[in-house]
Amino acid sequence: MIVSPPGSLFSLSWQTERGTIAKYKFLPQTAPGIAEWYDRLNSLSNGVIDEEIPKILAGESQSLGAMSKKLDSGYNSLVQEAMLELMKKYNTNCAIVNSETKYSLPLLYKNKSYNFYCHNSEKL
Repeated sequence: MIVSPPGSLFSLSWQTERGTIAKYKFLPQTAPGIAEWYDRLNSLSNGVIDEEIPKILAGESQSLGAMSKKLDSGYNSLVQEAMLELMKKYNTNCAIVNSETKYSLPLLYKNKSYNFYCHNSEKL
């Protein structure tokens, strides 16, 4: 599994053959599934979902693109300790973040858009 932005990189699972925690546009179809999806999105987005729900309920709806950007912005604001907690919570040791987000974890790959970090899960 890879910790990845909730509002983008939708094909990451297919390209890497590894699961992701949650994606905004992939809404489950059962009540328990929706509750789990919501919790995961909120964790990944650093609380953005909890901030946005009152606006949505008040009729101030967001486009899919605008909400995706807000979720990813929250994700990319996660400090290293919060990312390590997500890795531990979801039993993974890899995370992909935007290239501006820097952690002191082993950097396995980077390009102009993303940094790919892996951490030995036994040391969490």
